[in-house]
Amino acid sequence: MTSIPWLGEVWYPVAAAKHAFDITLGKMHQAASSSEADTEVPYFKSVSIQWKGVQRDPNIRMWATRTEISELTVQPGDLLICEGGDVGRAAIYDGPEGFIFEKSVHRARPVDSSDTRYLGYVVRSLHSSEWLDVLCNKATIRHLTGEKLGALEIPVPPPDEQRRIADFLDVETARIDELIRLRRQHVALVNERWESVIHRELSRPESDPVELRRLGASVTTGPFGTVFNASEYLHGGIPMVNPLHIKDGRIHPDEHHRVSPATATRLSRHQLKSGDLVVGRKGDLGVLITSVVDAGVLIKGEDLRCGGAV
Repeated sequence: MTSIPWLGEVWYPVAAAKHAFDITLGKMHQAASSSEADTEVPYFKSVSIQWKGVQRDPNIRMWATRTEISELTVQPGDLLICEGGDVGRAAIYDGPEGFIFEKSVHRARPVDSSDTRYLGYVVRSLHSSEWLDVLCNKATIRHLTGEKLGALEIPVPPPDEQRRIADFLDVETARIDELIRLRRQHVALVNERWESVIHRELSRPESDPVELRRLGASVTTGPFGTVFNASEYLHGGIPMVNPLHIKDGRIHPDEHHRVSPATATRLSRHQLKSGDLVVGRKGDLGVLITSVVDAGVLIKGEDLRCGGAV
């Protein structure tokens, strides 16, 4: 048994990725022809590479020589890996030939019958770990250079075992994707039913409309204008929320919208209490939640707070 720093203990032999796969970095983008021999061709860049596949757009083009086109043509079965952008994102290409790839993308091809699908799952595992931050130096703009990718230690089982692993994971990930799709469909149906029940109960003919204030509720608008200025935001203070923080029926404060204790005290009438209802006044109008956040969180001018009368 051998240990790999980013993966842990493995049963298979370990080798640098370049010994099992031929890894090529793409061409620097060329916006104009430099000679009569150049040809304009469609190409892939990092944003073209998505987990669900490679997105083809024949209108995204650059110039290249015939030699470059021959060396950088993408073929079905090639694994394309992002060198920049979302570093390590990868996908198997299954489209027609005629595309090349630029310098933000690596192409991996098998050596000695290795399976690029297997390498794709290895790279995906690497992407989900924190090792890429170490490998690519998170303190700067991240790049997975050809040297780093080629030298990456990976488990290298025999080709037949690589194919068996890839076949198994193809089936299992397809099953998981289908479960996710069904789950989302179920949630959408439940939400539709929830809205239907609420609408039915609130629209009964025997129910007369009543203003909220007559039910003992107080409605408060968040601070805006001269009361609060965005320059008062700081890190590590008390959260202040706006409609963008209302997601999936919950409030999700972030680190960028916080204020000092002194500002919070000044804006105390805008603090949330457990059980308050928060409604967005701008953006996705009508988005609302029941507050389950810690006491003291503030609402901003784009929100309305509905609570017990004070």
